[in-house]
Amino acid sequence: MSMLVMTVRGTSDGLMAGIKAREFSLDYPHSGWLDFVRVQRFATFGRTRGLSLRTEKWGKERVSRAAIGSIAVDAVEIIDRCFAAVYHHSGFFDLDLRGFGWQPGSSHTGPADNAT
Repeated sequence: MSMLVMTVRGTSDGLMAGIKAREFSLDYPHSGWLDFVRVQRFATFGRTRGLSLRTEKWGKERVSRAAIGSIAVDAVEIIDRCFAAVYHHSGFFDLDLRGFGWQPGSSHTGPADNAT
C-alpha cells in the first residue's frame, strides 16, 4: 500500500489518499479526542456522497477511511471537495508520496558504510 499525504500549502491541514489493489481511499487521521468536529465533517461528507466509510486503528491512531473508487480524475475531484468540507478551504496542495511496507532498518549498512 502507498499513501499520498496532502496538505493545503502553508497549513498543517491534511488528508491522506491510499492506493491499494487499484482502488483509492481517502483517509482522515484523527488529531486527538478533541478533533470530533473535523471527524464529523469527514463522515458527513462521505455519507452525503454515498461513500463506503469505516474507522480503523493504525497503531495507536484512529483513522476514518472512505473508499473513493478507481478513477483518478474522479478521486482528485472528491479529494478537493473533501478538503473544502472538512477544513473550509482548499487550494494549492503540497504532496508527499510515502510507501508503506518493508523499509530498510536503521542498522542497514550500504556500500559506503563498509568502506575501510
